[in-house]
Amino acid sequence: MADEFNTLYQIVFLSTVGLLVLLERVQAFQRESIQIAGRWTTNIGLLLIGSVITSLLIPVGIYGFAQAQAPGLLARLGVPATVQILLTLLFLDLWRYWEHRLYHRLPLLWRLHLVHHSDTQIDVTTTERHHPLESILGTAVMMALILALGLPAAGIGLYILAATVVSFYSHANLRLPETLDRLLRQVIVTPPVHAVHHSDLRTETDSNYGTVLTLWDRLFGSYVDPAEASIPHFGLEYFHRAPDTGLGRALQQPFLFRNGMAYPARERSPGGAGGPAAGTPYRLSPALARNWKIALLGGISGCVLASLVLWPTLSGLAALWTNNEAYQYAWLVAPMMVYLLAWDQRRATLAINPQPDFSGVLVAIGAAALLVYRRFNEYRCRAPGRPGAGRAGHSNGDARLAPLLAAVSCRGPAVSDDTVGRLAAAIAAHRNRQGHRAICRGSPAAPQGGRLRCLHRHPPLHRGRRMFRPLLCKPGNFPQL
Repeated sequence: MADEFNTLYQIVFLSTVGLLVLLERVQAFQRESIQIAGRWTTNIGLLLIGSVITSLLIPVGIYGFAQAQAPGLLARLGVPATVQILLTLLFLDLWRYWEHRLYHRLPLLWRLHLVHHSDTQIDVTTTERHHPLESILGTAVMMALILALGLPAAGIGLYILAATVVSFYSHANLRLPETLDRLLRQVIVTPPVHAVHHSDLRTETDSNYGTVLTLWDRLFGSYVDPAEASIPHFGLEYFHRAPDTGLGRALQQPFLFRNGMAYPARERSPGGAGGPAAGTPYRLSPALARNWKIALLGGISGCVLASLVLWPTLSGLAALWTNNEAYQYAWLVAPMMVYLLAWDQRRATLAINPQPDFSGVLVAIGAAALLVYRRFNEYRCRAPGRPGAGRAGHSNGDARLAPLLAAVSCRGPAVSDDTVGRLAAAIAAHRNRQGHRAICRGSPAAPQGGRLRCLHRHPPLHRGRRMFRPLLCKPGNFPQL
C-alpha cells in the first residue's frame, strides 16, 4: 500500500508543479515578472539535497511509517473511519499552523526557517525552498506525532496530498480575479494570502501561518487581509543581495544570521512586491547569433544520430533507472544537471563565440562507414545459403559447418585437441574463398555473448591446429559434433 501511495504522490506532485509552472508562464495570470536564473538553481538544489539527506537518515516515508503503527485512540474508541479521517485532517493542519508559528517565534528554529523566507521573489519553486536541517526536523516531528497519537494512515495520506497541492498553489506567481480569490480565501490559503507572509515587513511576515485552511489564522488572530497589506518587497530585511541567492550561500544562512544584522535598504520597485511592474515583458536571453545557430543545428543533428545508433543502450539505461530503486533519483538529478549546465549558465555560454567547422564531419563519415561495413558483414552472414560457400555445390558442406559456427569465438580458453581437429578438418574441406568467409562476426549462430571472426583473409585453414585454438569458445558452449 505504501508503494501505491508513493506513486500517487509523485503523480500529484509532478502534475501540480507542471500545471502551475505553465500557468505562471502566461502573462495574463502573472502577479509580477520574476527572475528565474539563479533562483531556481537554489530552490531546486535545496529540494534535492534535503530529499536525499532526509531519506538517508529516515529511510521510511511518513505514510509507510503511519501504516506500520498500531491503531490509535480514535480507533480504540470506536470512532467511524470517516470521522477519524476528518479529525486527522483538521488536527494535522492545526499542528502545522502552530509548528509554523513556533518557527517564527523561537530564535533557533527561525535560523532554519529564514532560508525559506530569504527568496526575494515568489513562485512555485519557493514551496520547496527549505534548509535540509528544517526538512529533517519536520519529518522527525511528524513521525513522533504519529507514533504518540496513532493517527490513521488514510487521513495522513489525504492531508499530505492536500497540503502538497495547496502549498504549491499558495506560492505560485498567479493573480486570479479578485472576486474568485476573495471567495477561495474564505476557506483555503491563496497566493495573495500567502504573499503577505513572505513580505519583508516583520509585522506581515509574522502573519498568515496557515498551510491549507485560513481558519486557524482567523481563529488565533494572525490573519492579515491581502487588501490591507503593503508588501514593499518579498524576502527579508537581510540576505537580499545578489550574492545571497546562491545555493551555497543559502545553506550557510542559518549560521551567518545575527540579530540586528545591518543590510542596505531596498528601494520600492514600480510594480510593488519587489519585482518589475506587472505586465513588463521579461526577456530571458538575447537572440542567438548565426554561429550559435549553426553550432546548435550541428550539435542537435549529431545527438540525434548518436541516439539512433546507441538506442539499445539508451533504452537499457532508461529501463535500469526505472526499475532499480537505487537509480530512481536519477530522474531528479538528470533534469537538474541539464538546467544547471544549459539554462542557468546560459548567459556565460552565449557569451562564447563558437566557430563551427566541418572537421567533425570526417569523423562522422568514418564512423558511419564502419557501422555500414559491420551491418553489411552481418547481413552477408545471415543471407540465404550462408554461412558457408555461398555456392550450390557446397550445400552439404554448409550443413556440416553449421554446428561449428556456433562454437567459434574470437576469445576464450582452448578446448580439446579432438574438437580442434574436427574444426580443422571441416574447414579444410571448404578451402575456397567463400568457405573461408563462413565464420563471420555477428553470425546468428553465435553463442550469446560470443564474437565470431571473419577468416576469409587467413591462409589455408588446414595448416595445423594451433591456428584455430585462439578462436574457440569455452567447452560448455560447443555443440556435440
